[in-house]
Amino acid sequence: TAVAGDLLLKALTGRVEVGSADGNAVVTAGGTATLATDSTTKSDIEIYGDIAGTKGISLTTNVGDIIWHGKGTSAQGAVQAVTTVGNIEHTGDTEAGTNVLQQTQTGSITDNGNIDAGNDASLQTGSGDIDINGNIRANRNLGIHAGSGAITAAPGTVLTAANGNASVSSGKGDITLHELQALKDADVDATDGDVKIFRIEGENILIAVRNPEKSMAVTKAVAGSKLTLIGDAIDMGTLAQRGGTSNLLELSLNGTDENKPMNH
Repeated sequence: TAVAGDLLLKALTGRVEVGSADGNAVVTAGGTATLATDSTTKSDIEIYGDIAGTKGISLTTNVGDIIWHGKGTSAQGAVQAVTTVGNIEHTGDTEAGTNVLQQTQTGSITDNGNIDAGNDASLQTGSGDIDINGNIRANRNLGIHAGSGAITAAPGTVLTAANGNASVSSGKGDITLHELQALKDADVDATDGDVKIFRIEGENILIAVRNPEKSMAVTKAVAGSKLTLIGDAIDMGTLAQRGGTSNLLELSLNGTDENKPMNH
């Protein structure tokens, strides 16, 4: 399917399905490609194939999963998948000229491909896990936030904020990352969960485990100006300073309670 301008596929009741498991579809829009369901009962969007929207791609449900088997490309716009109640699962790469947004209030996010955002990339769940099985690169800022749920990036994956800040946080749930890179600040903050990081790099790094019963394990941290660690059980491996930095590296260690001792 190819249209010169905008493409809208919307179901007021029922699901939206593009392609099938037996044959992938290719959808191309010269403007914005929009797929949506608007029912108060479960109404999924399921896509078998690639979608290219020059000015953007928008996938939205009120109650329903967004399941996409294929590549999403927008040369000039954003690629977003947003649901109120439902899971988001994408098996395929995403390339956006501006922003990438994946957001669900109740449900999980699973990415099985690479994400490349010309500006910012944001993955957000209110209640649900975030599983990342590919690389994510944001030209500016990267944000990954779970209100209640674990955040897990598979071994070998690299999460990058090439020219900005990277922030990963969970209100309740563990955070496990392989590699997190940011030109500026790199923050990892778990309110009630363990943190495990193989490698983290940033000009200023903050790693916080705010529940005294939880622990932090970092294999390598590379900071330019400052490294701040907050927690009562800290296992820190190798610490290095970024190359080309002339200032001294500042190291700050803080417990969850300033009146109690910490383990490190």
